[in-house]
Amino acid sequence: NMFGTQQVLEFCRRKQCPLVYVSTYVYGDPLRLPVDEDHPVRPATPYAHSKYMGEELCRFYHRYWGVGVNILRPFNIYGLGQKASFLIPHLIRQIREKNMIEVRSLLPRRDFLYIDDAVDALMFFLKTTTQQIYNLGSGVSYSVEDVIGLLQTLLGSCADIVQSRAQVPNEVLEVRADCGRLRRTFGWSPKYMSDALPILNTAQDCARLAKRLGTGPVVALWATGQPRSTVDVMLQFRELLQQRKFKVVLLLRKSAVQNFS
Repeated sequence: NMFGTQQVLEFCRRKQCPLVYVSTYVYGDPLRLPVDEDHPVRPATPYAHSKYMGEELCRFYHRYWGVGVNILRPFNIYGLGQKASFLIPHLIRQIREKNMIEVRSLLPRRDFLYIDDAVDALMFFLKTTTQQIYNLGSGVSYSVEDVIGLLQTLLGSCADIVQSRAQVPNEVLEVRADCGRLRRTFGWSPKYMSDALPILNTAQDCARLAKRLGTGPVVALWATGQPRSTVDVMLQFRELLQQRKFKVVLLLRKSAVQNFS
């Protein structure tokens, strides 16, 4: 991370162009929630520490050579195509392929942000350099148990859940982002939010996933964002889900459903 970041910063210095540095969650076990950008930095993993060192390098190049830098600190980004080792795709694979879901613990809570929302935030920086640090998250935390429950409902699964309760060094029990600075500066807010965590959101995802899974119907559910609306809609499909007649259920915004139809 350090070597690559330095090479990019050198290029920016020579070409006199600004940089948007995508860091990571660097706050460790939070002292307060939600976590804002002024929270003390306490990286809990070597990866987070290396990303923070990259931030320091960015500040050095800005201070001594005037390189314009914005720093983004994303929380838990997810979306179609994510590596199978990450939580949501890991759970989906277990639900689809096994009769058991194995996790270390159901308790940790994370702030999940859909990849399209993260890209939308990055687009703001194509035309401006504000020399600031910005958190990037949804502002809502979901436990591992919450995510499993929603996935099982969406995919019609009744798989047993097994906790290994293995101890994880420096485990952070909850993170939740304060993205007020990004919202105040650019008017950004997540588009793909509802009263339940959206697992897959766009019509494009729907088409790609249907192609990957082969032939078979795909059901699109639209969540209005009103209290319990997602649950109410899913209950209407309970019988079909239990019969497992559908390969996947997508939680979509109204506009996405209209475009898909």
